[in-house]
Amino acid sequence: MAYPSRYLPFGMLATLVLVACGPAPGYRLGGTLSGLGPGKALTLTETESGTALRVGANGPFAFPRRLSPGAAYRVELTEPPRAQGCVVQNGEGVAGADVLDVRVRCGDSGRLDPSFGRAGTAITPLSTLVATAQAAVPRPDGRLLVAGERRGGSYPLAALARFDADGHLDAGFATGGRALADLGGSFYGAALALTENRIVLGGSVYNGHDTDFVLLGYRPDGSPDPGFGSGGRVLTDLASGSNDYLRSLVVLPGGRLVAGGRSGDGFALVGYRPDGGLDPGFGLGGKVRTPVGGGGVGIYALAVDADGRIVAAGRQFSTAGYDLAVARYRSDGTLDTAFGGGHGYVLLDYAGKDDGAWAVAALGDGSLLLGGEVEKASGGSLAAVARLLPDGGLDPSFGNGGWAVLEAPLEGGIRALAVQPDGRIVVAGHAFDADTGNEYFLLARLLPDGGLDPEFGDGGVTRTLFAHDAWVNALVLVPDGRIVVAGYARDAFEGFALARYWP
Repeated sequence: MAYPSRYLPFGMLATLVLVACGPAPGYRLGGTLSGLGPGKALTLTETESGTALRVGANGPFAFPRRLSPGAAYRVELTEPPRAQGCVVQNGEGVAGADVLDVRVRCGDSGRLDPSFGRAGTAITPLSTLVATAQAAVPRPDGRLLVAGERRGGSYPLAALARFDADGHLDAGFATGGRALADLGGSFYGAALALTENRIVLGGSVYNGHDTDFVLLGYRPDGSPDPGFGSGGRVLTDLASGSNDYLRSLVVLPGGRLVAGGRSGDGFALVGYRPDGGLDPGFGLGGKVRTPVGGGGVGIYALAVDADGRIVAAGRQFSTAGYDLAVARYRSDGTLDTAFGGGHGYVLLDYAGKDDGAWAVAALGDGSLLLGGEVEKASGGSLAAVARLLPDGGLDPSFGNGGWAVLEAPLEGGIRALAVQPDGRIVVAGHAFDADTGNEYFLLARLLPDGGLDPEFGDGGVTRTLFAHDAWVNALVLVPDGRIVVAGYARDAFEGFALARYWP
């Protein structure tokens, strides 16, 4: 029987109301957003289903599409707000109930992240004596390994520490978060590498006559690894009577290690098996010494490119003074003659004065980025980045003829660099503050073409000043994309200094 719509029987009306008001099937997915700047917006995407959500205000948010029971989900930031960096927390899992605890936090790019340490920085004395961080490696869980020197006492000691994601010493690592190694002589510098189940700290130690490469192996909990070398230690003398200084470490496929530095006045590389033994398939019995230019101070940084070749950058002497020097080696330690016009290395001079490279990154297309400092013709050091083509020539499309130089008053140098997934280049080092007379943390971001990124810090540059001198030796991008630098600073405390910034 047909009924006018305004005269539906009571039972049918009740049924329709119940159907209309019942919950949608599946589980809700949402959370909260904080730190978004006024007038800005971002896009989140649940990548398993491809559902996108545009969010333009701080507070709760929810995706329009519900999750099926047992479905995997992953929330990613696919379009960040202008001039801000954001991190997504609790963003993945398997749906077994409503998921409403996804946290998205944003901050202005290049600014200190106040949730880290004390208002964005952390200075950690490793004892009552001075400590300087030289190298850092992030862990997938957000914790950070930092290596360096603890100075004072009879001679410097090797120092290794692990910090939690908030910048505090991780008490579950070694002894109270730190491990100090007395090698019986002065320890210099520090490099750090992670293999599948081992931490390797590298540097140099004085043996009473000269200085040798030294590697220290640690288990993941910070205890010495007896399966590495002899009782967790490996000493390597590249040449009798020469002073050998290890400054960088990289890991090759299969867990092999390559250490780079200086032996005498040239570039020096040593290849090691995963257990710390010399790699007989690398160089001559595991060792490579390369005369570059007219001598100098050797390698300061290593990288491995997409083809497994080893790139070494440093500072060597030429007729005009010290130059940026970079060499490329095959995985067996032989020079790659396809680089540098058949020589396997190149020397780069900026203005006929003293220059040097302290950092290197290999890009996916075979090009290279070098970070360091150059001296102006009129004197004074400036932070600089150079980009090389795969054959070793300067890339004319980058900066000014292949050089991006941070002009005065940013007098100083770059000690570390990293490339973000979008191709922008983050560099860190030190610069001099004329008002206080102190060195300070210098952080900058360049666009892929070498220009300063106006959306980062103040016109592309961020300065972090402490009460006294401070300098950066290492820079890493942690898994969520935030930027962490490590070095030395003296403020209320003195020691390993860390700072975290929004990307």
